Amino acid sequence: MKASLLHQLLLSNELERTIAINGQQQLTIADLQRDVAALMASLSARLELLSTSDANDSMTNSNDATHAAENIGIICQQPWTFLVALLAVQQLGKQPLVFSNIQDRQAAEYCQQWLCITDKDSLAGNANTLAIKQVLNTEVQQAAATDLKATHSELLKAVNSEQAKLTLYTSGSTGEPAAIAKNLAQLELEAQTLERDFGTELTKGSVFVGTVAHYHIYGMLFRLCWPLLSQRMFDCALIQTEEQLLPKLTKPLAFISSPAFLSRLQAMPGVQAKSGGQEQQISFSSGGPLDFASAQQAKVQLGALPIEVYGSTETGGIGWRRQDKPSTPWQKFSLVKLALNDGCLHVSSDYIGEGQFQTQDLVELIDQQHFRLKGRADRIVKIAEKRISLDELEKTLSSCQGIEHCAIIALKNAEQTRIGAVVTLNTDWQQQVVDNGQAWLWKNIRAQLKGLVEPVALPRQVRVVEAIAVNQQGKRNYVELEKLFQ
Repeated sequence: MKASLLHQLLLSNELERTIAINGQQQLTIADLQRDVAALMASLSARLELLSTSDANDSMTNSNDATHAAENIGIICQQPWTFLVALLAVQQLGKQPLVFSNIQDRQAAEYCQQWLCITDKDSLAGNANTLAIKQVLNTEVQQAAATDLKATHSELLKAVNSEQAKLTLYTSGSTGEPAAIAKNLAQLELEAQTLERDFGTELTKGSVFVGTVAHYHIYGMLFRLCWPLLSQRMFDCALIQTEEQLLPKLTKPLAFISSPAFLSRLQAMPGVQAKSGGQEQQISFSSGGPLDFASAQQAKVQLGALPIEVYGSTETGGIGWRRQDKPSTPWQKFSLVKLALNDGCLHVSSDYIGEGQFQTQDLVELIDQQHFRLKGRADRIVKIAEKRISLDELEKTLSSCQGIEHCAIIALKNAEQTRIGAVVTLNTDWQQQVVDNGQAWLWKNIRAQLKGLVEPVALPRQVRVVEAIAVNQQGKRNYVELEKLFQ
């Protein structure tokens, strides 16, 4: 049996070792063992109830409560409760379902289909939820797990990492989320690869701090699995503002972020790299392309170029780079093999359930180790017999005077397809629009693009926003962007 390294923490004798920080509280391995044991006891009792006919009747919108009980949803906003729930469900031989959208309305729909463990107060009264905060705060449950030796022998056990399965749901930024099957062997292998490739740039005391959610593959790997398997600590706080980030910069950290956050660093003057030879902060970015200017600004303010990671829920990590120049290629991870299929990247990797995956990413293979991304095949549209790459159009528009960031949308109806542009403007152009109106902006954008793109690719509609809409993973939220044109 290939024992899961994450579950081995539940059998560890290093009870006082701190593994997480939650505000002023330091959480230890002993806390993890106690909380997992407490949740297991409560979840076991609930599952026992589900085996009765009365419990079956209470499962709304489900004709197969037994099947529903084999799959347990996890709707946890906090990394600690998420980790406890994940391990407890797998300890009981069940399969966790990890949802990327845990907003109240969508989460309530999940609770109609599956029994869900949640730390959201708004869902605590739902008949098909198990409120984890109530479980962990119950004195009786805490007392039941006080004797850690009894916990080891009677409740917690080693788990086969290849059999410890979970289902991850993609962010669904361009459509309905898809269910992706994974196991802990794949996640743990990738976390070990990250430590081998980048661990030398961290100290043993480096704390993992993030701006991305832990229930996406990127956040789960970088904010939870990597620090836990490398004997470092993770911070439970989700950083969203300059005020939240500044106190974290006083100590060595691994900053797990996204292009959306890093592109806003320039508006955070308090974030400055340490001077006088002190340790630099190491930062990571994933979830979408990081433009060259933002990468350079991050270097100025954080002390080093961000390490950009390219991958997906389906593939895990594919490659990485540091943008020291605009044309910096990507370098593949060591356990990944790349090939081209009709111009799109085909990935073979031990991180993938089926061993291989065909992406829709257009690439140029430079050699066996390096490649350049050329956009998405599913972001190519045909207008008046011309093939238009929306990604290339975005790059061209982003380079135009006055434009800070942009997103290009294909606006389709029964008769035709047109191009829409969502833009953020610099201060000067914002004032020009106030003085001269939207027509001035549309005219100047088209004038700059003329001669650079096909006439049919010129934007027919333009929307000005303060920030380009992204989801919690930092990816462009094209569903929300399209609503701007409705």
